[in-house]
Amino acid sequence: KKMQSYFTKVCILILLTILIAHHYNKQDYGVMADFNGPKAVNWYNCSLFTNTPPALKTLKKMGYHLNAGVFTKEDAIKMKTLLSESKNELFRHRVIENFEQLLQQSAVLHPEAIDMGDVLDLIVNDKLRRDYKKDDELAFAETLVAESEEALSTTAQCASVFMPLNHDDANSTTIPIFVKAYVPSGKRLVDTTKTLYVLQGGPGGSSDSLEPYMYLLRHYLPDFTIVYLEHRGVGRSDRLGCIAAQAETQNSDGGVAITEHEMPHCAAELARQKPIDFAYYSTTQAARDLLSLITDVQDALPTSTTIIYGISYGTFWSGRFLQLNGAASKIDRIILDGIVSQKGTPSHPSDRTELNQWDARMNGVGMDLLRTVDSLYSDSLKKLVSDAHIKFGDSIYEYSSGAQFVVDVFKHVYDDQLCSFEREGQDNPVSISTILPKDDLKKILGSFLISQFNRELIPSLLFRLLRCDKYQDVGSLLHFIDVVRNGSLAILKSQHPSLSSEMLYRNIAFSEIWSSQPVSYSDLRSIFDASYLATGVYDMATSFLTFKKYSDPFVDHTYANLPSTPILLLNGNLDPQTPFSFLAAQYNNTISSCPLTQKVMIPFAPHFTVMRSPWPSPPGRPAHCGLDLTIQFILDSDRPLDLNCTNYVTPPSFLSPSVSSVFFGVDDAFNGRYEPSSGHITVPLELFIAVEVGTLGISVIIICLLIYCLVSNHERKKNRQKYEQ
Repeated sequence: KKMQSYFTKVCILILLTILIAHHYNKQDYGVMADFNGPKAVNWYNCSLFTNTPPALKTLKKMGYHLNAGVFTKEDAIKMKTLLSESKNELFRHRVIENFEQLLQQSAVLHPEAIDMGDVLDLIVNDKLRRDYKKDDELAFAETLVAESEEALSTTAQCASVFMPLNHDDANSTTIPIFVKAYVPSGKRLVDTTKTLYVLQGGPGGSSDSLEPYMYLLRHYLPDFTIVYLEHRGVGRSDRLGCIAAQAETQNSDGGVAITEHEMPHCAAELARQKPIDFAYYSTTQAARDLLSLITDVQDALPTSTTIIYGISYGTFWSGRFLQLNGAASKIDRIILDGIVSQKGTPSHPSDRTELNQWDARMNGVGMDLLRTVDSLYSDSLKKLVSDAHIKFGDSIYEYSSGAQFVVDVFKHVYDDQLCSFEREGQDNPVSISTILPKDDLKKILGSFLISQFNRELIPSLLFRLLRCDKYQDVGSLLHFIDVVRNGSLAILKSQHPSLSSEMLYRNIAFSEIWSSQPVSYSDLRSIFDASYLATGVYDMATSFLTFKKYSDPFVDHTYANLPSTPILLLNGNLDPQTPFSFLAAQYNNTISSCPLTQKVMIPFAPHFTVMRSPWPSPPGRPAHCGLDLTIQFILDSDRPLDLNCTNYVTPPSFLSPSVSSVFFGVDDAFNGRYEPSSGHITVPLELFIAVEVGTLGISVIIICLLIYCLVSNHERKKNRQKYEQ
């Protein structure tokens, strides 16, 4: 009875503690602002980041707050020491290398302090976050921006704005459209006179991936409110998902990603859930959402400055906005980064963006990357290959060009089956081609081409496959295959369901960014088979037949007759997602009627130039050329752009020890020899957690049993003594 009483009291105490903690941890989201337009909106305080992992609290370990907007050199050295404790190997190598460069640069350019913008540029790197999905880089970024909030004076406000499902129907039902604004502290969206709207990529991409970049923009644009409008059908804007079929759960075939096998079921389910015209979830309807929001804000602030920045599909969305009647008069200027062209040119009609041509476009940029390797490192590669004495057919292989090199590697590995190794317990050699099929290698090369960092590994991967030395290469190649496969699977299985929407992607892609002519599986498969660096879109032919398409009169047309609207077009020349030819088509189609259009090609840059075009920037200017040009244009579009940064963009090194150490297990990408650590065992995260939880549970049960036995024994002794008395 005493034990029952003790346990009851403990349980009550725990319950009360939980209730009290819940009460005090609830955030009071009081109404911050409202304005009465066609859609009355209440704005609420909200978190700066939607999906940032728990902070590392590194700055708090250092025991000070950033209230001056700068790091001293001593602070940076402390920071570097803390970063070296990161468990993310790639992040640790990359950031430590960059910090060394930052320290050296500061000693020459501004010896007293390192600019806060440089540090934010360094840490808040969207590509690291998207590639590795892990925790240290964004966790540190979250801490950094939280501690510097007083200096940057930023708060976030959020709202759900109810828009008509069909803007052409005055009696249409409404859907919620999520809006988030980064505003100067103490102000509201309708209090600020300068607003920058940021439109995300996709289609189907969520705006939360842009939040670190938007926060960074606040550093360079302190007088601006920076807003994103989440595209309808995505995230918190009436997301199109696959719920009943559970295709986006962690234990489904593709984890949170929908596989092609699951797609027909999802399409059928979506049609039952929303028996409506899916043209309501189109680019045009999303553009009208944007126009409606801008109009409401400008009704409250008639003299406000309004600017739009679109990235990737956001450029297509922005272009559709400009096609709407009266929309261009609402904005002061527009920046388009990574152009999704709306229409081809008479001489090159194929330069209209069509996603069914994705693999062919990607392969073309891949060949451009290999030509870049030739222009930068041809002599070194020739010597490297020559010194390796690689037997190729009846002769020793000689390097001629990067484009020919990739063709020869595929012939050597897959046609001639000349890369093999001996495996313990097997009589015959095992060919690498059986472990890494040709299609898989193509898709790996294509996915690496997209990444600013991983693309540096492409030449060394091809070289190792060609040389295939059993001492120098086989171990690293097997390690590479293991890292790529297990890493990708772990990411898909560990993610929470995404705010992005694969269903919206297919809905818009098949109706607006696809060939108007029939495209079969064999057509797409032929394009992939003829490519060497591609991610493979041939499976989409099946789901293309599943989705009901809609027609839109704006498709295959572009904006025109904007004589007074300044437009800046940015594109990297090594962008596999939106090749530079798309920018050229967009520019040629509009320059005659939009004379204030400027185009800039940024050397060596992949997609999203504002965060992937590093250059040795002087103090106070952004560390990426694309961002530097964007800030110049936003602040003063009448002033000629200073294009000096385009001459100094850092080229890819193709020798990065940080990337090599992750994928090959060695720092030397071309010649390092991987030797697995003896006794080192890797187990899946799920198994590790299950064992830990099971061990803890068993320990608790054993402790409870011991307590029970001790108490029971004590009670028996007392009863025996009482009986004897």
